Amino acid sequence: EIRYHYGPLWGQPEALALQPFQRALDLDSAYPGAYLHLARVAAALGDSAALDEYTRKGLQVEAAGERAVELWLLRAFGGIEPEKRDSVFDALSGLADIYLGIFFRDLAGPIGDFGAAERVARLLSAPGRSRPTRAWGHVDVALLHGGRGRLNAARMELRKAAEYDPWIGAWGSAVVAALPFLRPSPEFQTEALRGLRLLDATPLPRTAAAAIALLDGTEAQRVFLEGQLGLRLGRVTTARSAITKLEQMQDPLAIRGFSQSLAQSLRGEILARGDDWRGAVEALRSIRPNYSYLYAMWSVIFGHASSRFLLARGFEELSRLEEGAAVYRSLQAFHEGAAAYGAVAELGLGRVAERQGDRLRAARHYQRFVELWAEADPEFQLMVGEAKGALARLGREAP
Repeated sequence: EIRYHYGPLWGQPEALALQPFQRALDLDSAYPGAYLHLARVAAALGDSAALDEYTRKGLQVEAAGERAVELWLLRAFGGIEPEKRDSVFDALSGLADIYLGIFFRDLAGPIGDFGAAERVARLLSAPGRSRPTRAWGHVDVALLHGGRGRLNAARMELRKAAEYDPWIGAWGSAVVAALPFLRPSPEFQTEALRGLRLLDATPLPRTAAAAIALLDGTEAQRVFLEGQLGLRLGRVTTARSAITKLEQMQDPLAIRGFSQSLAQSLRGEILARGDDWRGAVEALRSIRPNYSYLYAMWSVIFGHASSRFLLARGFEELSRLEEGAAVYRSLQAFHEGAAAYGAVAELGLGRVAERQGDRLRAARHYQRFVELWAEADPEFQLMVGEAKGALARLGREAP
């Protein structure tokens, strides 16, 4: 569990978890959790034979219940039994919020099926769920849209989220407006920043807090997002002020070091903004979350997704290509950040593979990015053009 969940947070590939889980099965061949995690790794690696084996054996050990549904989901959407996708979704609608959240991360992360992930998020936002849960479902859809360059669609979802819970809506708007690979209008970023500040004096509803990182670190997240949005608007002093505030915070024991890690993330972003990639890499690679991986699993901020994206770019700039590829792949792992960063990581992986001379792998990543960003807003089509130009250069023209 530690290797699987913490590895990506430290920029390490999920594949490093294979041996420990296989060792766990040597000790207890009836441990269903090992089969589930091994199946997730197999899905992430595109190893259909291993995915088939681990899900089949897992279902032999645990044939009913939520874990069995998840194993069927991995089989259906991992390409083993695609004809069962509809029946799997029929089984999802009545499940508790937490399981839908887990399945959302399976689909956006190891499986990489963003359309299916959106279907799960729509179940969270459906009538019958609590207002905070419905808000969170819309935020999840907004993250998927933002991560594929569909900012206009993302903003529509964020408005719906705010109708159900203003705090969650403001949080989601700030996260999407601060995505480092987009250049949204200053109007959207200013609006998101204003939303955070208006909530500064508003008591946080317990139900809303429960939806964001298990009740902890909400003030640190707000200050961090203010700093990020300040940077996007060219206000470096706002980011520096946020760093000072974060360094002075006293975190609860459960998340000790969280505020300081966010301050370090902003430092790295400031250095990257000044093209000091060596300094940025040193700052960002020192971020090593040591709180429970559950926080990172449920929150894009606790998982330091934006920091890892910039770290991967920094490794690229410094020609540390293997390290860059590992960090890009970590953005496609079983964490909330995959919804927003999993698709754009394909472009980075394509650039890295091309520079390494692996034309086939590079073309595969570029083509995948072109497909995922095909419906991006016009102002973000430049990134799609970059990938199409690379495909033409490699002799594999995208349609």
